[in-house]
Amino acid sequence: MSKTKNYLKEFGKFIQIDEELLSTSAKVPFIVHNSSPRLVMAEGQDPQKLKIANPDRRIVQTGYEFQIGKYSFKKILRANSKIVDIIPRYRNNSISENNNVVEITIVYINLENKKLEHVDLTSIHKIHSYFGFQYEWDMDAVEAISPGAVIREDIELAKSGNVANDDYYKNGVLLNVAKVSKNQAAEDGMIFRRSKLSRFTFNMYYKAKLSYNHDEVLANLYGNESKYKPIPEIGDKIHPGGLLAVIKKFDPYTAPVMMSNKNLMSFDPRFDKAIYLPRGEEGTVVDLKVFYSPDSKNSVFNSDILLKYNEALRDYYKALYGCYKREAAAYLKRFSTPLEVSDSTQRLLIDAQAFINLTHPADSGLPGQIKGMYRKSELSIISAEFTIKYTITPSYGFKFADSYASKSVAVSIMEDEDMPEGVDVIIEAKTQVSRMNAGGFYEPYFADASRTVKNKIVNLFKDNPEIDEHESISVLIKAVMKEYEEVGINNFTHDSVNFKELYKMLHKLPKQSIEYAFDLLCMFMKMFHPDNEHYYLNSTFEDKLDIIYQVITEEAYIFYPNSTYNKKPTYQTVMEIEDSQFKPEKKHIGFKNPDGTFTFTKDKIRVAPVYISILCKLPDEMNSCATTNYNHYGLPVQPSSDSKSNFPTESRPSKIIGETESRCYAAYIEDAPEMLGTMINRGNNISNHSSICKQILEAPEPSNIEKLDEFFEGNTIIETNNIALATAGVNFKYIEDNYYEQK
Repeated sequence: MSKTKNYLKEFGKFIQIDEELLSTSAKVPFIVHNSSPRLVMAEGQDPQKLKIANPDRRIVQTGYEFQIGKYSFKKILRANSKIVDIIPRYRNNSISENNNVVEITIVYINLENKKLEHVDLTSIHKIHSYFGFQYEWDMDAVEAISPGAVIREDIELAKSGNVANDDYYKNGVLLNVAKVSKNQAAEDGMIFRRSKLSRFTFNMYYKAKLSYNHDEVLANLYGNESKYKPIPEIGDKIHPGGLLAVIKKFDPYTAPVMMSNKNLMSFDPRFDKAIYLPRGEEGTVVDLKVFYSPDSKNSVFNSDILLKYNEALRDYYKALYGCYKREAAAYLKRFSTPLEVSDSTQRLLIDAQAFINLTHPADSGLPGQIKGMYRKSELSIISAEFTIKYTITPSYGFKFADSYASKSVAVSIMEDEDMPEGVDVIIEAKTQVSRMNAGGFYEPYFADASRTVKNKIVNLFKDNPEIDEHESISVLIKAVMKEYEEVGINNFTHDSVNFKELYKMLHKLPKQSIEYAFDLLCMFMKMFHPDNEHYYLNSTFEDKLDIIYQVITEEAYIFYPNSTYNKKPTYQTVMEIEDSQFKPEKKHIGFKNPDGTFTFTKDKIRVAPVYISILCKLPDEMNSCATTNYNHYGLPVQPSSDSKSNFPTESRPSKIIGETESRCYAAYIEDAPEMLGTMINRGNNISNHSSICKQILEAPEPSNIEKLDEFFEGNTIIETNNIALATAGVNFKYIEDNYYEQK
């Protein structure tokens, strides 16, 4: 036995790792115990992990989390710069009103390269079609900046909510997981406690475009008989049913009747063009840009809202270009050389010139009129671009993952009273083994041991009668624990009244009580890494108070870097924990039966914290449609970018039978030719498709039709092929089912 231990100890010397060689996978604990393909998958999953409302810190930390947070998703005003101007997108908003200001552009001179540059302080970060997050602005830093100020140090203006104040990056939730063989959790399934799903609430951001011509008018969708309001403003909810706007054709003969506020409130899907949003009426408008062509600004079909937002955007671009002109003139006068502009700022200035319809004199050496463009097309109509926010709480079908790329799908959701006590999630145990991710066993074990030492320290203060104010402390700790369970803990700075009172109370305790609790924590931490012991042994008494406070209100965080230098093999740490007072205990968990009784597991199960994140996979997206779009040739086609939102349902054609599928059907299905021919004909034959729809709609029992009357003539695709192949003497035609039997 001793030889085995010595061998493993020596073997540990051959698996030394430098974090520099691990890339972002250095943040994955116990990396040497996980399969390489899964680690590669884990890195690929990182960009797919959504920004949730209230993420936790991981209990077992590698230290790399701080490096990710230091450089991720921040808006920074660089040092050695002189502020030229601060220009909000909409000047009627003050900078302090963060909920309404969608963008602030800070223009500055880079004192190192002498170029004019800018930084856009935006409310929303979005590079995905749907997913993004809202920046958290540092209003103290923003309001401290003023034109003429010289910045000597980097200033952080905004950051993602995933980045804590100490640059710790967090993107998951600590959930108590039980790995149990249960039929609902088979094959990557996951059983969720219903109340815990709200911890993964996230935002989606959808961009919608509205365009209409001079012979069209917007319906009064958001107004009333006394007020014309065709579109929602920033902060408004979307119309019930997911309608963003409705475009009506203008008829000069019926205009005196139809153009009233009341009549414009109607919507006729047969003649009007509707703009639908993908997720119904739950969305809120968070940004709006309105674009006009030069000849449409004075159209009689404009509304006050459209004009207001267009003028605000125009003022923004005028201010930007005016700022550049003033600074360029001053720079030329002072240094007798033109002011250089960075590439990104140059692009912004070109957009500004195009929007304000600026025309340079022919002898200026500058380009003439710069025409406004919208999505690579010349702007000749009235257009509006909306950004709509949806707040989503996950449910069935959403996909989650741990730190080791072990994916699971929420296939079952149990009410809190039906879920085993203390269990948030149930997953299949064997998946961790089959994927060769032993780290998925180590992390919950160490986290469970951390919870054990935390409970010991909490009980020390909560139940010790020798401590004078133990009853008050007990009440506060219970209140803090309740808040922790309900909302989670973001960082070490807490504003809750309970947290503040508990912090004051701890400072009143006898010094020896704090020292005893701290020694208990040190006994636990020194088993993991030498840096832990070094950190704790060099703590002042004030440091000890803060650390104990953090353990009580948050977690007993474990530093366990992936570099194996000066670190014991993992198995040895596990053995030391098993032989100590911090050994985590297993327990039988009980499942509630329909009759109210409980069925308990045969063996004791470990219920331990696991760090779980939600992935950007939407289970409720529609990927197919019953009736698709057809072009004038009668062929199924993709809808245009302008028309794909004209219907509340999906209208993109989906190929269900290709060459590969046809071969599989032919190999395994007896009547494959007839089945394939029928299915393809239903999608490609417009006349037959319309006939089928009519039969379903007119049937007394639409869901119980024994047989549909179908015909195969008139299939445009077959006829097109026949025309092309006629010169070769080839012709496709349909035959009766019993054709070969007759022969």
